[in-house]
Amino acid sequence: MESPAAPRVVIFGDGRLSRAIERRLIERGCDAERHALRETTDLEALDLARVSAVALAADDDTGNVDLAITLRTLRPTVRLVVRMFDATLAAYLQRTLPNIVVTNMTEAAAPAFVGAVLDGIEHRTPSHAAHLPAPPAIMGKGFGKLLVGTAVSTLALMAFATLFFRRILHLDFITAFYFVGSTITTVGYGDISLRDAPWFAKLVGIALMFGGTALSTMAFALLTEWLLERRIHVIEGRSGVRWRDHAIVVGGGNIGFRVAALLRRRGMRVVIIERDGTARHVLGARADGDHVIVGDALSDGILELASVAGAAAIVAVTNSDAVNLHVAIAAKALAPDIAVAMRIVSPVLSAHVTETHEAVAISPLAVTTDAFVDALTRGSVESLQPSPRT
Repeated sequence: MESPAAPRVVIFGDGRLSRAIERRLIERGCDAERHALRETTDLEALDLARVSAVALAADDDTGNVDLAITLRTLRPTVRLVVRMFDATLAAYLQRTLPNIVVTNMTEAAAPAFVGAVLDGIEHRTPSHAAHLPAPPAIMGKGFGKLLVGTAVSTLALMAFATLFFRRILHLDFITAFYFVGSTITTVGYGDISLRDAPWFAKLVGIALMFGGTALSTMAFALLTEWLLERRIHVIEGRSGVRWRDHAIVVGGGNIGFRVAALLRRRGMRVVIIERDGTARHVLGARADGDHVIVGDALSDGILELASVAGAAAIVAVTNSDAVNLHVAIAAKALAPDIAVAMRIVSPVLSAHVTETHEAVAISPLAVTTDAFVDALTRGSVESLQPSPRT
């Protein structure tokens, strides 16, 4: 008796995911062939009657939708597994086309990150201090020194001028201070003037006018800038977090936003660190109750602002392996017991990180590939055999 032929699976797409799916299918003993997603693709030449399943794994949502509808028309029973970024299009395909599985990297990978950090939290040995350190100051040291220096210079000038004119004009201390204040703010001389004062007193008055006005103007300008900067920092979430046992998500993209949502459903409070304040998910995350910090997680003080010392877990899911690894190292240095999961594309780096047990390294590409292959080969080999020709 002849053994059944290997299931024949066709993959459309020329990106990393498509190539990874092809390799994994071959490893599982399937007859896999990959084609670029083009409008000129001759579907009839593919002999669809002998195809068990089709993977539409291109990065183009519109192209995947068009090809899915066309394939469903040509072969109503063939299994379709479609990569889709747009949730609305995904829901539409699921509702209108039979025997179709729609997935994307975000939906496939996010649960893996959440599972990793929850497992890490469960097995960690808490060693947090009883009291968390105060969040770092958000005002630059140089700016603070300039503001203090201007204020001190203004007060010193006013003190000297008050003592000087008290003696020259024979005024009591309060009246002399009133005269100095009205001179600096340019609202005098309606009651007290220097018209009959000695020449050197007039020169001091002139110096007081120019010097006091300059210093007071600078002080008001710096104070206004300080208030504005404080307001910007509040808008960007840089007010400091005093939570405990929360989760920090570095990277507010599709995966980061989905990870935050899943952690929030588990009852955890979430801090998201995202460099781009205009990213599409920032407003939505804030509306959902997450604390969003706009900034670079590798900048001085940002992880401290997120209260990494009191956090239970940190998930680094930026698009850079190097940044994610750097964040993990920095977090471990500040909080050795924190559970860490990070996005790593490089299989070599992922294996090394896993061996050191410093963090859990997860490749969204590998997770999504497994999800696609499982959907394409679901069931027994016999159930995947193509229907006989009629």
